[in-house]
Amino acid sequence: MSFGRAFLVGLVNTLRVSVVGILIATILGTLVALARISNNWLMSKLALVYIEFHRNIPLLVLLFLWYFTAFQQFPKVEDALKLPGPIYLTQRGVYLTWLRFNENGIIFGIFLIIGVIAAITIFYFLR
Repeated sequence: MSFGRAFLVGLVNTLRVSVVGILIATILGTLVALARISNNWLMSKLALVYIEFHRNIPLLVLLFLWYFTAFQQFPKVEDALKLPGPIYLTQRGVYLTWLRFNENGIIFGIFLIIGVIAAITIFYFLR
């Protein structure tokens, strides 16, 4: 493998992790924010505890905490836990499959974009 190919693979992996991380953080942040401003007392207090816990602990401490308490409890690679769909959970992480851009992947991508545009259009005109 050439250095250029290794660099490209690293760049693609970085972009994948970044996109997934941004999506998960946005969804989680939105849900916690909605829970925090909720009229439900229990949901609001649980969100408050979650926010204050994560706000007042340094990121490195949180990373060690999650690594040694949660991730080490996952099954070893040989005994990977198969979740619904093509998702595998091991001590080394969560493994997902990605779309391949062959004929089927391109068709799926086109229909996905059409569906998102249609949903936004319908939402906009029904307001």
